[in-house]
Amino acid sequence: MTTPDRSNLGRHSRRAIALMDACCQEGQLILDAGAGNSPYRDFLPGNVVGIDIRTTPLVDVQASLDGLPFPDELFDGVACYQVLFYRRDPVPWLKEIHRVMKRGGWFALSVSMPKAVHRERTWDGAKQTLCDWPGRRWVREIMLLGLSDDSPLIERAIRSNFGVYFFRLFRKI
Repeated sequence: MTTPDRSNLGRHSRRAIALMDACCQEGQLILDAGAGNSPYRDFLPGNVVGIDIRTTPLVDVQASLDGLPFPDELFDGVACYQVLFYRRDPVPWLKEIHRVMKRGGWFALSVSMPKAVHRERTWDGAKQTLCDWPGRRWVREIMLLGLSDDSPLIERAIRSNFGVYFFRLFRKI
């Protein structure tokens, strides 16, 4: 597999890819949850299944995260970037993601932070979720599901007031 050129990527895209580089291996089955145009697909060395409520050329399965059409513990990893804040209460989506992850599997997440609300064009429900869910709440809710925080120390140190995106890497225990 040829490594795609990363030189034209923005810093947030590079952060997202760095998280996946830390855990993703050749041959893994990876769920791209909320794939959209699947901007990270070429950077994932595994077999990627893209799921989204919209149909695009890189979406393999058109479905909602409310009830993922996959058996339990199927995926080695899940990438979910800039999706979860679109639901007022994202916990049901987090539970579904947890359900389809294998034990020991990884979950790479990014969400915008409250400081970004005024910069991004998001609908009111997403803005409310962003304001109600600071970074520490995302970590707490995900860890309550039985995932550990495996984020690189630099990502753990970055707080929402230092940037507009929150990136974390979790592992199912």
